[in-house]
Amino acid sequence: MIAPSAFTSTGTVAKWLELAAKSPSADLTRLVTTGSNTAEAEILNMIRDINNDIEQNEQRWGLRPHKVSFFSAYDFTEGRLKGLTAGAG
Repeated sequence: MIAPSAFTSTGTVAKWLELAAKSPSADLTRLVTTGSNTAEAEILNMIRDINNDIEQNEQRWGLRPHKVSFFSAYDFTEGRLKGLTAGAG
């Protein structure tokens, strides 16, 4: 199911969804584009392509979708190293 709220209200996809809601014959699962895909498949492919582009752009800038960081520190409280802190990350 494609959510109309995910698209600009005056854009092409929103208009397709609006027309499909008004007429059963304009159902996006039945309408076929110039290829052999349904209009619904074309919209879903477009969404997938946009999401892939966004993911690729984020990875170029070093933004990873799944990231874990670990940092630790130890304070020496006795002995020759008393008062020092050692840390790693």
